[in-house]
Amino acid sequence: MEPIQHLSSEGIGRTEVPVVGGGCHGVPMRTRVTAGTTVTTIAAPATTPSGTATPGELEVRFCLLAAAGDLDGLTRLYAADAVVSLPRGREAAGHSAIRVAFAEALRAGVRWAAPASIRVIETGPLAMTCSTSEDGVVSTQVARREGDGGWVWVRDGSHLRRATELDLPGAA
Repeated sequence: MEPIQHLSSEGIGRTEVPVVGGGCHGVPMRTRVTAGTTVTTIAAPATTPSGTATPGELEVRFCLLAAAGDLDGLTRLYAADAVVSLPRGREAAGHSAIRVAFAEALRAGVRWAAPASIRVIETGPLAMTCSTSEDGVVSTQVARREGDGGWVWVRDGSHLRRATELDLPGAA
């Protein structure tokens, strides 16, 4: 088993991932400085057939796709066997259920706060992505590297869990 490494420009330590402009809902995102490391902004996260090129770009891409109402794009951020937590202890498992859940959330006007910071802990083909919004809300997901090298979420315990106004059809 590989040791967990939390990488930064100085080697092992804290990592903050670049956050791009636009925010989840048009709120500009800023360059962050953490522990003497300046995090530069990027134009847009690179995409692959599955997800994104790095696990840290998943949250950035999620914000852009959610703001655009792109259900296909949101669904592609998740593995075919992914599970997303829903309100009241329910879950959506697999692309079809995840798509339905996000469609209902977007229809209901659910908004996601732009992340103030994104942290990644990566070990081999797995990673934990954790973002914190300006108002202190923490979202945590588990990502996996797919065969094509792209990263997708396999477990999302945050994005829809707090959307208590949702009555999502087909949710388990």
